[in-house]
Amino acid sequence: MILLTRLIWAHGLQYWMSKLSDVKTITCVTAVEQLLMSLVSRLSVLVVFFVTLIGCCAIPAADRPNIIVIKSDDLGYSDIGCFGGEIETPNLDTLAENGLRLTQFYNTARCCPTRASLLTGLYAHQAEIGHMVDSRAESVGQAYAGELSHRAVTIAEVLRTAGYNTDMAGKWHVTKKTSPVNDAGKHNWPQQRGFDRFYGTIHGAGSFFDPNTLVRDNTFISPFADPEYQPDLFYYTDAINDHAARFVTEHRQQSNDKPFFLYVAHTAAHWPMHAKESDIEKYSGLYDAGYDAIRAARLERMNSLGLLDSQTAHLIDVMATCVDLANAKYPQEFKNTPIQALEGISLRPAFEGSSIDRQTPLYGEYEGNRAIRFGPWKLVSEYPGDWELYNIECDRTEMVDLATRHPARVQEMSDLWEAWADRVGVEPWAVVAEAGRKPKK
Repeated sequence: MILLTRLIWAHGLQYWMSKLSDVKTITCVTAVEQLLMSLVSRLSVLVVFFVTLIGCCAIPAADRPNIIVIKSDDLGYSDIGCFGGEIETPNLDTLAENGLRLTQFYNTARCCPTRASLLTGLYAHQAEIGHMVDSRAESVGQAYAGELSHRAVTIAEVLRTAGYNTDMAGKWHVTKKTSPVNDAGKHNWPQQRGFDRFYGTIHGAGSFFDPNTLVRDNTFISPFADPEYQPDLFYYTDAINDHAARFVTEHRQQSNDKPFFLYVAHTAAHWPMHAKESDIEKYSGLYDAGYDAIRAARLERMNSLGLLDSQTAHLIDVMATCVDLANAKYPQEFKNTPIQALEGISLRPAFEGSSIDRQTPLYGEYEGNRAIRFGPWKLVSEYPGDWELYNIECDRTEMVDLATRHPARVQEMSDLWEAWADRVGVEPWAVVAEAGRKPKK
């Protein structure tokens, strides 16, 4: 079994993992546990690869593995037990104890850019969601179109060409078309981007008890008038898990001769803070000691678990890893459209106990905040500030800025970042922000 999870981006930005909701943390973590128990009951071997804002779980089947990618939204780095959290997560902890945890796995710090990067193996600007799903393309550039690019392919689109069944349960949030007037407006919905089956929401957030834009396949449904799913209490996180487990069960019954790819994308712990009363009651009083006490206890557990160092990876690596494990071929052209080259690399060596041989830096930009990671060095800038330089090998928590001591290194890495930004379409944040303030025509 392999558990690959966790990420840290510039200056401690939070990310996610596989589901959530304190109210927030308690509900999501409980839900992840429930999903794993459901899946384990259906599968003989389970390998989980979590990328927070992600994870991916591969299950050996025939010649090629079944692959399950599980993502949660806005989960804190140390929220789950195997990363120092106080919430009970025995199933995740067992996977972690017998698997692999990445503690320097970068995302893009916000929900839809992260999802775009995860799905495509490209940086968010290349996937044309350089900010959010709010179009600023006319004023800024195509990198800010707010729609998942058709010059990119999703993991589902690639794996389906390799003979995989492809299913998704959960939050989509890579299109502006949340209420299309006809089928043409659904060109960027899950089934139009490679998924055979879909249950979830198109929008980015909403009630956990009555979610908006709830869809089964290509059709809007109501949680209270859905003949295919009528639990005693509708709770969106549970509904996502139940459908994910259903997809696995039905696959084994109907298409067991084919491998499958399943993407489970949770809204939790994204607002609103909706939790079930039973979960709130279970942890009643746990947080009465306050932030300082909880933080100190988590840090102590993290140190005891040895979570201060590991290999470096990024969301862009998930596509490359899935393509590698599935023995699929990443296309140069798809549906008569040229496709951008993959940015990530396969993490298979990490699964096999070897080092990840990354030859190029990892980059990031969001709302003017900039970052580049190359080997042990990390150059970051919090908008509108200057570059700061850290050696992560000896300064894991970025306390000592070395920029003035190593000006040549700062210049070299800054030049690399500028070249990357120009290549993927990054624009100055002041320009992007102004475009967002202009009234829509």
